[in-house]
Amino acid sequence: MIINTILPEECLIQELNGNIKTFRKTIFFLEQYKRLGLFNAFRKEIAVGEVSIKVEEEGSTRIEHRVNNRKKSTDTRVRVDMGENHSFIKKTFSQQDELLAQEEVIRTDDQLIEKIIITDYKEGETTLITFQYNEQKLIERIEFSNEHGSVFQTASFRYDKKGRLIEEKGSRHRRKISFEEFHYITQFKYLKKDKQGNWLQRRLKTEYGFHYQNVTKYALEERELTYQ
Repeated sequence: MIINTILPEECLIQELNGNIKTFRKTIFFLEQYKRLGLFNAFRKEIAVGEVSIKVEEEGSTRIEHRVNNRKKSTDTRVRVDMGENHSFIKKTFSQQDELLAQEEVIRTDDQLIEKIIITDYKEGETTLITFQYNEQKLIERIEFSNEHGSVFQTASFRYDKKGRLIEEKGSRHRRKISFEEFHYITQFKYLKKDKQGNWLQRRLKTEYGFHYQNVTKYALEERELTYQ
């Protein structure tokens, strides 16, 4: 399990202040240790996930590079076709120009993401992600449903006074068999931000397991942003 928010990347890009040119995110596992009376000290371990996105003008092609410590790194070509209310369809192609997946992002009249329909052509699966918002128009709950309409993952979110995500709590089930698999809760602590107010570094504490027989993991998430 990658210890990270399950919010789709389109939501994470949307929250950024300023006109973004490049977006790079790296996740590290953290090892907690005790030394010289420091009981909340951490050592950064190997990176477990990375994504970099070059954001171009609407309707153009962009390149996404992904690295995962459990999978082979990939470069994919992504085309974004814009629709009404800033809704869009994102198609992902392999280096051999094979269509791998499609994401249809549908927004409300005030440009909030209402739902995302993801079609994975390689696996033959379709996932529907639906969104609920609080009074501040921040995402309060999301649900993942399979092609048969069964919900297999949910998450709820809490924020601080600045509108930053501070807690994510959810559960995940197997896609094709309806039974409880595990629950998790992740707390976020923000460590660095840039001049535009976008966070650059945050620490994650996640507890997860079966029936709340929890394992605790720590992670560090770092972002590098450049602006146009």
